Amino acid sequence: MKKTVFALAFLVCLVTVMFLPSFAGDTYEFPAAQVKFITPDGWVVENEEETLTIYPAAKDIAVIFSIMTYEELDAAAAAEKGQLDEYNFDEGTEMEINGMPAILFQGKTADGTEMMLGFVKAPTGKILMMCGAATTEALEKYEAQIDKIFTTMSPIE
Repeated sequence: MKKTVFALAFLVCLVTVMFLPSFAGDTYEFPAAQVKFITPDGWVVENEEETLTIYPAAKDIAVIFSIMTYEELDAAAAAEKGQLDEYNFDEGTEMEINGMPAILFQGKTADGTEMMLGFVKAPTGKILMMCGAATTEALEKYEAQIDKIFTTMSPIE
């Protein structure tokens, strides 16, 4: 269950189904959050200061990270309250990702799209928000790649 919750937290695009069979990527550093992780082989990384998007060349699934302060998180949650309610998120699962406290929420839209929202306390003291959406089939096909991104996430030393 934690693997599924973990994987879903970082997909933000509505997707079609494709299989990416291998995983042998490079270590990528996200300076705004002071974290690093391994990216799947062949995946693209776009870094726009405080937002990071990772996706395969086919662009059929994506992992989105955004770094923000607690105040920015509160403002975003208030602004999106109605939209968030539509996803019927669960109560969340608290965990630790390589020493960083995290909480992950899983939900589903009326059309069956899996929704995830996750928050990690980054080494900077800010919040690393991870969010996404995907079909169940797409998540199953990319599970190993998504899981590897998150299990290798750790503070930059």
